[in-house]
Order: sequence, then C-alpha cells, then structure tokens
Amino acid sequence: MASSSNAAYNAMRSLVLSNAETMRNIIFSIVIGIISSIIVTQIYRWKDAKREKIVFLRELYLFSSEASTQIITSLLQAEKTMTLEQVRDFIDKCPIYYSWIKFKRDEIKIVKAVHNESRSILIDIATVSVYEQYSRSAEFVPSDREKYKKDAERLEESFERRIKSLIKNNDKLREILEKYEKFTILDKK
Repeated sequence: MASSSNAAYNAMRSLVLSNAETMRNIIFSIVIGIISSIIVTQIYRWKDAKREKIVFLRELYLFSSEASTQIITSLLQAEKTMTLEQVRDFIDKCPIYYSWIKFKRDEIKIVKAVHNESRSILIDIATVSVYEQYSRSAEFVPSDREKYKKDAERLEESFERRIKSLIKNNDKLREILEKYEKFTILDKK
C-alpha cells in the first residue's frame, strides 16, 4: 500500500512540477512580449515624432520665406501692400505648432520667434497701410488723423530691426531643419 501511495504521490508531484514549468514559461513569454512591444512602440513613436518635427520645420521655413517675400514686396511697393483680409488669409497658411512637437531649448526660441514675427510683421505692414489711409482721409478729424499718422510712424520705426531679426532667425531655422533632415537621411542607411 505504501508503494501505491508513493506512486500516486510521485505522479501528482510530477504533474504539478510539469504544470509549474509550463506556467513559468507562459508567464515568462507574456512578460517578454510586453517588454518587446513597449520597446518597439517607443522606437516608432520616436521616429514619428522626428518626422513630424521635420515636416513642421519645413512648413514653417517655407511659410516664413514666403512671408519675408511679401514683407519686402510690401515695403518696396506700397501699392502692393496686402490688406488686413489678405494678411489673415495668408496667416491661415502658417503651420500650427502642436505641444507634442518637442524642440531643444535654444531651438524653441528660434521656432517661436520665426512663427510669431513673420505673422506680426505682415499684420503691422497692413495696419500701417490702413493708418496712412486714415491719416489722409477727410472722414476723420485732424486730431485723429494725426494720431493715425503717429501710430503708423511708430510701427514703421520697428520694421528694420524686426525684419533683420526675422531674417537672422529664419537662417537659424534653416540650419535646424538641415540638421534634422541630415540625421534622418543618415538614419535610413
């Protein structure tokens, strides 16, 4: 009787040990699967974020270049100055900066400067044009016309400094874009 109970005990022990080994292998496989999927997901998220950053930088650089052309055209040929409505339509083309597009600290300053200045200079040029029209209009009393004239002059005084800053920052933006595009090209090899 002792030998049959020993045999039953050994059979049960063998069954439990083999199931424990199987369970351990299943749990180990699940954990390895979860870890590898997290790593793969993070790699693709990183690549997507890099691609999205490059697309944003490229669109911002193109927008800023086109804005610079509009600014220079408006300043050189007063009759070609964009109206406020045309400026609003043009600004609608400006790429949207999303908070999940991450930049280094020095890069974000340049990105924000180009993003904001290219739009605000255009708005100010159109505003100066309107103010100058108002300053010559008989519809306004002389004191209002003088105020519009002074406001236009005040805005015009800042154009040279702001345009130089925009051009300088646009060059830096191009360098940032080229750096990221260069690394992307190297990643593909």
